[in-house]
Amino acid sequence: MNTMWKHPRSIWPNVWMGWTYGDSNASKDSVANRVQHISTPFETWGLIDQTHSDIVKNVSNAGSQGEGDALFTSIANIGLVVQTADCVPIFLIGKRRGVPEVGVVHAGWRGVANQIVQKTVEQMSEVHTAVIGPCIGVNRYEVGEEVVDAIVATGVPREVCTQERSPRPHLDVRLAVAHQLRACHVRNIETVGFCTYKDQGWSSYRRDGKNAGRILSVIGVLNAD
Repeated sequence: MNTMWKHPRSIWPNVWMGWTYGDSNASKDSVANRVQHISTPFETWGLIDQTHSDIVKNVSNAGSQGEGDALFTSIANIGLVVQTADCVPIFLIGKRRGVPEVGVVHAGWRGVANQIVQKTVEQMSEVHTAVIGPCIGVNRYEVGEEVVDAIVATGVPREVCTQERSPRPHLDVRLAVAHQLRACHVRNIETVGFCTYKDQGWSSYRRDGKNAGRILSVIGVLNAD
C-alpha cells in the first residue's frame, strides 16, 4: 500500500516521524492491522489501547503495551503509533545517555485535563523538541464550560486556551498543549496548522461522526549510520 505522509521539518536525521494523510485515513481498521500495510522504515511497533487516560508507557519491547495514551522509547527500529480524529497527536524528541529518545502522545481535551503531556515529558529524558500535529482548530471546537474549567485547573490560563463566543466558548487545544509544554521547559515547539475538521485529507470525528477514519501518527528512532 502506498501511504501518503505529511512530515514536520526535522533536523534530527536519526528520528523518523509522520502522519498518514489522504485516502488512507478513511480506514476504520485496527491500528495493528493498518501498520502492516503502511510504508515506513519500521517493521516492529509499539501500540496502545487509547482511553483518554494519563497512562504513559516506556516501550522496551515491540507489541501491544496495553492501556495508555502515550508511548516513549530510545530503542531503535520500533515505530510508536497513536491514532486520532480531532484529538492532538504530539511528537516528543529528547536524549537519553547520548542517544535519541522519542515519544508520541494522544491528547483530547480529557488528556490535556489529565496532563498527559507533562507526565510524558517528566518520564522521558531531556525533551528538547515537540511537534503538535493536526487536530481540530479553535473555530470548530465549541465546548462546554466544564471542559474549559478542567483545562484551566491544570494551570493553563483561560485567555490562552479559550475564545469567548456565543452561545459557548471555543477551545484552542493547540495553545493549551503548547502552554503545558512550555511549563515543562520544552524549548522547541513546532505547531502544524492543519485543522482536521476543515482541511481535506484528515480525519474528524466531530465532522463525520461514526464514519470518521483515523490519522496514524508514527515516530521512531533509526539506527545510527
